[in-house]
Amino acid sequence: MLRVLGVSSPHYIKRNDKIISSSLNSSDPFSLYNAYKWAAYKAENNDENWGDSNWSTIAGRNNSIMLLQYYYNDVPRFVKKLKEINPNLLFIGSMTLGFAGAYRIAELAKKILGDSVFIVLGGKHVGETMFEENGTVKQLRSSPLLLMKENKIPKVFDIICSGDGEEILYEIGNGVNQCLKERKKLNQVYKYYGLKKAKGEWCLGWLNEQNECEFIISNKEPLDYDKLPLTSDLFAISAKFNVFKNSDLTAHTMSYLSKGCVYNCFYCSECSRINGNLKQFTTGAQRLYKNLASIQKIGLERYSTNKMSAFVEDSIMLAGSPLLLNELSMLLKENPLNIEFGGQFTIDRLLDEKVQEVVSKLSRQGLKYIFVGLETNNENIAETMSKNVCQKNISWLKKNEKAIEFIKRHNMKYGVSVLLGLGETQKDRLNLLKTIKFWQQKYGIPNVVSMNLAVRHPLRSSEEYDYIDWGTSLDSAYLSIFTQMFGEASEKYIMSGVGIPTIEDLKELKYLYDEIKDFGL
Repeated sequence: MLRVLGVSSPHYIKRNDKIISSSLNSSDPFSLYNAYKWAAYKAENNDENWGDSNWSTIAGRNNSIMLLQYYYNDVPRFVKKLKEINPNLLFIGSMTLGFAGAYRIAELAKKILGDSVFIVLGGKHVGETMFEENGTVKQLRSSPLLLMKENKIPKVFDIICSGDGEEILYEIGNGVNQCLKERKKLNQVYKYYGLKKAKGEWCLGWLNEQNECEFIISNKEPLDYDKLPLTSDLFAISAKFNVFKNSDLTAHTMSYLSKGCVYNCFYCSECSRINGNLKQFTTGAQRLYKNLASIQKIGLERYSTNKMSAFVEDSIMLAGSPLLLNELSMLLKENPLNIEFGGQFTIDRLLDEKVQEVVSKLSRQGLKYIFVGLETNNENIAETMSKNVCQKNISWLKKNEKAIEFIKRHNMKYGVSVLLGLGETQKDRLNLLKTIKFWQQKYGIPNVVSMNLAVRHPLRSSEEYDYIDWGTSLDSAYLSIFTQMFGEASEKYIMSGVGIPTIEDLKELKYLYDEIKDFGL
């Protein structure tokens, strides 16, 4: 029997349990749900390999998919879950800051379960460090596969998966189950004939018995996002966003136009050069509507509530396309939904007259919350951002205020993301937070302010770090304040040529940040 455990790796080594984090962390690991949804769907529908697994019911999946955030805080429950489920297949998803935690929890799993568990590593970090280019697989120095080959980390990952996970993770599970049925060692999974059948753009890598890297590259047959199952149908919903006042539960959803952003800002791991171009553009609004309708239906059927909300995880909602946004509005007009939702936009998209016209309509059809990347008030930095498209005769900060005025007129909630560590001064940082406070007093928004400290990601180009150490060590004076203030921050992996704020700088910022982080909620 296939027994599966899926986890996201912790990105901080520890936090004080008495400290409340201000980062926007959801209790539902939506990125894991997206990666696992094809396997979950097949399990629920009596698949020959997955049908009798612990993922065949929503309760089983809810019990075996874990969001880990702080290593020492979360390891006890991870170990408890390992012993409870005794998985023979462990999926680990990792961002770059979580890689130090990823190989450590894999090492724990191997120590407890030995070769009876097959461990798969995927996620954004793998996609940035091991990727197909012109028919061959390229690896950066921080590729987990190379790090194992060079004995910089223990050989704890049985296979590394880069790219679209939906079908290939399902096929890996098929391979594991076939080995179990035929009483073969799990290292025979690499020979499973079904791996190559998986749709999507992906590559697999592993170390053979001679400590050499071996790879399988997909045939690049595109996934059909119109036909893939819906995450809300398959996984539990437990989150609640405070910006949705009339809501009992908040689900995550997407249009699945892209796994990233259409822009290429120099600091961002969501950029299009990593995550690819838009896919199945013409049906994007239909997919999003279908997902919203599903969330409303599930609220009634599974949770006995007609007060559901959703946050659209597109980096830019429906790519900021007036065409697709209008189509969504038409679908909501033809078949209205009783659901509040929110989404992300760039400032320039939000100031586009055609986008404003349709956002005005959507604000009366359920769109109640918009989140943008404010990032900085330093005009020199703002001018280098790919998403800052229209730079003529108006500053980046003034454009942000114009967006606020638009949101205020339509009585929507508003959130902004601040990104420090791009080269700004402490005076810049203080003035930015003071400006946000001024906007709150003048306009009543922004309601949500999140902060991150820029991290140097591999981005398929940087050979600067191998990322095997924690971004902020256990004995660092920064750790406590980082875990309080930032969703993502690191003392070690900072942007090239840029220093980080001092502890005293951060304390000064925290005093202001505590006054503005949640406003009118």
